[in-house]
Amino acid sequence: MKKICLFVLVFLILSFGTFGEQGKMFVEVRAKDFESIQKIVSLNLDIAGINRNENLVGIIASEDEVNLLKKEGFDVFIRETSSRPEDSSLDLYYTPDEVKEKIYQIASAHPEIVKVEKVTNGLWEGNDIYMVKITKDVDQPNNRPSFIFDAQHHAREVMTSQIAMDMIEYLAENYGTDAEVTNWVDNINIIVIPMVNPDGVKYVFTTNRWWRKNRNPECAVDLNRNYDFNWNSCYGSSGYCQDETYRGTAPESEPETQAMDKIMAENPAIYALTYHSYGEYILYPLGCFDASDNQTFWELGSELNSILENDNGFTGMYATGPSWSTIYTTDGTSDDNHYGKYGTFSFCIEVNSSGFQPDYNQYRDITVKRHRTAWKFFLNKTLDSARIEGFVRDAVTGEPVEAQVEVAEVPLIKGEYPRKTTSSGFYFRPLPKNNTYTVTFYAPGYCSETRSVTIGESKVVLDVDLTPSGDEPAKNPAPPNNAVNQDTSVTLSWVGNAENYSLYFGETQNPPFVTTTSSNSYTISNLEYGKTYYWRIDIEGGCGNSTGELWSFSTYKYGIFSVSALQNPFRLSITGSNFSYDCVVKINGNAVPKTKSKGSTKIIAKGGSTLKNMVPKGTPVTITVEDNQGGTSKPFSYTR
Repeated sequence: MKKICLFVLVFLILSFGTFGEQGKMFVEVRAKDFESIQKIVSLNLDIAGINRNENLVGIIASEDEVNLLKKEGFDVFIRETSSRPEDSSLDLYYTPDEVKEKIYQIASAHPEIVKVEKVTNGLWEGNDIYMVKITKDVDQPNNRPSFIFDAQHHAREVMTSQIAMDMIEYLAENYGTDAEVTNWVDNINIIVIPMVNPDGVKYVFTTNRWWRKNRNPECAVDLNRNYDFNWNSCYGSSGYCQDETYRGTAPESEPETQAMDKIMAENPAIYALTYHSYGEYILYPLGCFDASDNQTFWELGSELNSILENDNGFTGMYATGPSWSTIYTTDGTSDDNHYGKYGTFSFCIEVNSSGFQPDYNQYRDITVKRHRTAWKFFLNKTLDSARIEGFVRDAVTGEPVEAQVEVAEVPLIKGEYPRKTTSSGFYFRPLPKNNTYTVTFYAPGYCSETRSVTIGESKVVLDVDLTPSGDEPAKNPAPPNNAVNQDTSVTLSWVGNAENYSLYFGETQNPPFVTTTSSNSYTISNLEYGKTYYWRIDIEGGCGNSTGELWSFSTYKYGIFSVSALQNPFRLSITGSNFSYDCVVKINGNAVPKTKSKGSTKIIAKGGSTLKNMVPKGTPVTITVEDNQGGTSKPFSYTR
């Protein structure tokens, strides 16, 4: 029962409410049982966190909300009465300017191993994100594996950047004198982003210390709901601007997440660690359901939990598991994106037990020292862990091949992107310990290779040379690759001279087999609006199956099924699919005076006489539903 209570409770943490600039206070409420949690749900409050040791719910509440809690029978403990930074103990925590100054000082003192790169060009309020790279001969290219550490996606979580900065200082200052540190720096590309949300952090220090999101002036966005993979996929974020988990208008609509995704893409990491607060959790993907690699994640997370001390100095006390079942459902998070798109085994640690701004003098030093255990754990795993890795090259030229790597015993069935080699031909795949696996390597224009690999406690290095097949792959796809605004019935076609083609088609980048055909075209019907579909054409050649290139297209984002006129006042009722609150209705390309959302299947165009003049009686007009990100519906012809 306690586990159920905690699950429901933390689901609330980021589901409701919004921070006010004034008149709020931080309170804690004793959560005694499941029924009390259900009651809190019904009050629709802004819940900030949970102290799992004492079953206390943290809430940012107004005086009226405090009175409501008391009326409902809850014991309310007022902890902090002002969001003003000057009324807190924030002074000793890092500001964005202090982080910038400190990392450049460290790089200047250790130029052979530390390099700072500005990865944005002025955010909404003028701050920037900085990436710190730590490795031997840092300015020289290398083929070392990578590890990525980031902190402070959420502005108010000030302890997290302390841990990141401690890592940077520790590695820089101990290189050359500490054998373990020297080994890491000599053999790993260590990437640290100490402050992902500097605009929001500055606002915490100047205006509202309970601020969470970024500072997009049109509508602030929860950066950890804005990433591409699984964005808006399982009710783990909000589509409404005022909510604290507002996901933004589109995947990676924000410059912060765009910069972070670029770092992920350019620094293929075996392991990654992202820090949040609070509650003492070790979380791993996915935020909507178990990952295909759930067993591997569990083994790693449990091992870390067994050695990581909590605030009370005990090990084995962090709640450990996939985000969706351990605390709450989330979508569009950084750790899901890192794993789902790039194959990185990324973990999220929610640090500290009793608040996101713990007393600096009491908690800072002991927290950063304890969490050295976590990042040291992953640096050691980057050097060696239960996994297969190696390079894939052309058997004739020796050049690297960007090949796909599949493990038959652990198929990717939860929407994860296919695991591919990097541009240097390097691949990796952590796997459950003490098992034998069937691994297949294939790429367009090459004969596939299948190997049997037994993995124990350590990595197995397997380099593979792929032989060119000599077959001409299918080409010139229609719809063209990455085409948009396609109908829900599409005829796929391609150019090729093979006797037979194998079509693979679906909603993931590893699409399932559909059919074998001798034709150069195939019609797919009953598609959905607002979806991206992936397909490829394989052929049978001289060395068996030859894999084709992966192509994709997207259907119209919105569908219009019917339009009807309503009178007094005049308006149009439009039914369809996938509508969102920020959609607008256009008639012959001109926006109607006002659009009102009625959910995902209905939208109302308003405007009285002005709207009536836009749809003259007896004259056909073209109606579309659009958003400000370029999404549109298929044009709908309507005659009043």
